[in-house]
Amino acid sequence: MALAAPPNMRASLIKANDHRIKRAATRAWIREAGTRRAAIPRACEILADVPEHMATASIHYLLMSIPRIGRYTAHVIAVRLDISDTRTLAELTERQREALIDRLTNIVR
Repeated sequence: MALAAPPNMRASLIKANDHRIKRAATRAWIREAGTRRAAIPRACEILADVPEHMATASIHYLLMSIPRIGRYTAHVIAVRLDISDTRTLAELTERQREALIDRLTNIVR
C-alpha cells in the first residue's frame, strides 16, 4: 500500500518541477537566438539578474545553453576565471559574476 505524500512535500515537488520547466524554457530562449553572438547577451542578462528558477542552475548549464559552446569550452571559461563550473548562479560573488559577463562579452567581439 502506497502512502500519500505529506502536503508540504507535494508542494515542494510541484515547485521543483515548475523550476525545471522554467529552466528549460530559459535555456531554449537563449538557444533560439540562433548564433553565439546573439545568444551571449541573453546569457549575460540572466547572469546580471538571476531569476529564482535559475538560482540553482550551474554555470556549466548556462554556458552550455549558448550555441557553439560545448562541454570543454564551458569548462575552460570557468577554469580561466577560477570558478568551479559546478558552482550555481546564486553562489557567484559579484566579482565572479562581473568577470564571467566580461569574458562572455569578449567572446562576441
